[in-house]
Amino acid sequence: DIILDGLPQPSLAGRIRMALPTRSWAIVVPGALLLALATLLAIGLRQGGTPQPVMASSPAQDRASLVQAIAALDDRFHSGDMEEMSYQEQRATLKAQLLRLAWQEEIAHAPATHGNGGEPR
Repeated sequence: DIILDGLPQPSLAGRIRMALPTRSWAIVVPGALLLALATLLAIGLRQGGTPQPVMASSPAQDRASLVQAIAALDDRFHSGDMEEMSYQEQRATLKAQLLRLAWQEEIAHAPATHGNGGEPR
């Protein structure tokens, strides 16, 4: 007995054509795709389509992430993995983000003053 193994097999479309009578596959396959899309659409509409709220990280987490990113960038530069121009640009961007975060935190925690000589309320 001779056994031929590993021969090419017909594609999915070829197997569907062999399983279905002539030309009916041209109706069945697009119809099945439309049914699947309609089902997905119905599921999406049933769930309301409202986006889930994104949990914001705390300022402390943001600050720690920025400090870690700056440290990692410094490490990459000092090990010779990046050019100085790119390093300087990326480091300046990260530092600006860190300073903006610190400024926002300071404003959020500053006492409110309203026309009473700068004295806190």
